[in-house]
Amino acid sequence: MRFLFHQDFVIMLIITSIISYFILFSSNSVYGQAISPLYTSTRNFFDTNTGTILHSGLSPDPLASSIFNQESNNCPNEIAIYVHGVWASEGNAKEQTERVSLSLDSLNYTIPVIGYTWDSDTSFSIDDTSISQEGWSVAKIIANKNGPLLAKYIIDFKDNCPNSDIRIIAHSLGSRVVLSSLEYLSTHQNAFINQSSKIIKSVHLMGAAVDNEEVSLNSIAGFNNPFPWFAISSCTIDTSGIKFAYGNAIQKVAEEFYNLVNSDDNVLQLFYPCAEGGNYALGQSGKDIIFSVQTPTNYHDIEGIEEEIKPNLDANADGEADFGLCYSAVCDQGQGDNHAGYMGYRDLLKENTIDDDGVMNLVIDHWLSK
Repeated sequence: MRFLFHQDFVIMLIITSIISYFILFSSNSVYGQAISPLYTSTRNFFDTNTGTILHSGLSPDPLASSIFNQESNNCPNEIAIYVHGVWASEGNAKEQTERVSLSLDSLNYTIPVIGYTWDSDTSFSIDDTSISQEGWSVAKIIANKNGPLLAKYIIDFKDNCPNSDIRIIAHSLGSRVVLSSLEYLSTHQNAFINQSSKIIKSVHLMGAAVDNEEVSLNSIAGFNNPFPWFAISSCTIDTSGIKFAYGNAIQKVAEEFYNLVNSDDNVLQLFYPCAEGGNYALGQSGKDIIFSVQTPTNYHDIEGIEEEIKPNLDANADGEADFGLCYSAVCDQGQGDNHAGYMGYRDLLKENTIDDDGVMNLVIDHWLSK
């Protein structure tokens, strides 16, 4: 009887292993090819001092076709592309992407996460109240130029996996990369744009560091550098020429577009208006209501998310307070303050474990509702 029990146990273990293997490596998952998160990069494509392109004929590396292939039967049902923000080294970018993936996993939502990493680490100097305006200006230009490159990755993915959904999550200045990408997709005719279903399933912007009128359906000429900020010598008048009304692109390319509004985000509250000549950040205020900006029907401001950003100074658990939270000896530690908390918070004591999922629970709620 003891032998038979052991034999039954072994058989059950083998069956369980086969079922687990089938679930993990089925045709609806890419985990048979690589472990999530995966990465594609345009690092070293741009001069981080000037924003100029260093090479011609660029495409993100690797392209989706080297990871996903319909003929190999490894196209997932959906993927999430995460685009990081400004002043993130390659290591920082990967840490953030991992945190997004860990947060999704903690919420039992299994999806391949692709980290899109770009040359955002321009010159950065900070004292208690200022940042490098020159570095910020160059980063904006590089972010804008990355839009067509991200679009090429998206097109390549849909060419190989036409039935897979694409979801995009962007943080901070990564929002400009995404908006520029949508504009490129909307203006370059291809088979996917002409389909009845839109090429992008959903977009979520978190802590969006773009002007709050840039989601308009109409021209935003004359919106830039409002009084009285341009009269403050320490603040910057934007001369980049990259700001644009992306409302039509949002309407044409994305099924649903969500902007998570956090009125207490310290970076967007305190630094952004001065760095942008008095303009308010989309992620801090939502769409511009003073000038009654008209947005597409698939655009949604999601307000009241401050409580999702915990009063925690160290979202990535590196032992240091995150950017924008401390001034001299004073640190803000209230709900909503931490610009780095949207992706979730790592557990200080358990490696590769999430202590809190930030706003990712809201993201999943939207995914499941549409």
